[in-house]
Amino acid sequence: MVQVAPAAGVLAYPRALALTREAIERAYPDAAGVRDLPADRTVDGAGLDNWWRQAELATADPLVGLTSAAAVAPGTAGLAEYLFGSGPSLKRAIHSAARMINLYVRGVDVLLTQDEVATVSLVSVRPLCDQAVCFMLGLFAEWGRRAFGTLALAEVVVKHDPRDRDAYRRAFDAPVVVGAANALVFARQQLECRPAGADEDTCAALVAHGESQRQAAPGDDDIDRAYARCDGPDGWSADAVAASLGIHRRTLQRRLHERGATHLAQVDRTRRERALRDLNRYRGRLADLARELGFSGVRAFARAFRRWTGETPSEYLRTAGH
Repeated sequence: MVQVAPAAGVLAYPRALALTREAIERAYPDAAGVRDLPADRTVDGAGLDNWWRQAELATADPLVGLTSAAAVAPGTAGLAEYLFGSGPSLKRAIHSAARMINLYVRGVDVLLTQDEVATVSLVSVRPLCDQAVCFMLGLFAEWGRRAFGTLALAEVVVKHDPRDRDAYRRAFDAPVVVGAANALVFARQQLECRPAGADEDTCAALVAHGESQRQAAPGDDDIDRAYARCDGPDGWSADAVAASLGIHRRTLQRRLHERGATHLAQVDRTRRERALRDLNRYRGRLADLARELGFSGVRAFARAFRRWTGETPSEYLRTAGH
């Protein structure tokens, strides 16, 4: 599964908003107000939702995210896009592009696991607005089409109910379903497809160049944010956290050791903080909170909660007066 998870909804890539606005300008050359969209600063989660609401109003198009993804000019997305075309296979292309996203887009995690299918999935600590979801999924699909000519998707999964499901089907050329994640699902055999412009030497050189541009190793704040973004049953492993930081698991373990911590201790601390923060919001939905925190079920979560606080979740809520 490829997970793209903005940390607390923060988008801090200097070119990201500019690239998006340029795409909207290309898709809607006559739309008034598009040039008023900010393109030179970072925004937090609420600001990003606002930004897309402005884009929807400016274009009068409820599908602006989907439409503008296809209008991103070739080459404007930088190394991540180029890597889609130079990797020896779709699998390597996703890995390499993910590496660049992790290096340059602060607060975005991309991980790859696979079973019968390979899934490019967007998972956020803070819910992403529909337009941002459509744009990001559409951009991945567009990069794949440009590199491989065609992109055979098994299906597209979205959390929101599409306003125009036929338009989604046409955009992705695949069935669209509502599910628990926002995702592009590829047939597993397509992962080994080779793009026409495959060049392993170029791919390796681009990855090396991108990594050389990252000036500093992840600091303590970076590590804390990476753990804060963990989500779901597969997102709490050391491999997942390391991948989100663009480093190897051994490097993560060494950095944790330097600060007198371990992966398990960091996970436990983060789970406790998020459980105490979110318990009231998940009242009546403890199974959802347990799943988000990576527990096998409510019982396992309740045992951990009692260890942290000396009380069960329901006792804690009563004591706290919620």
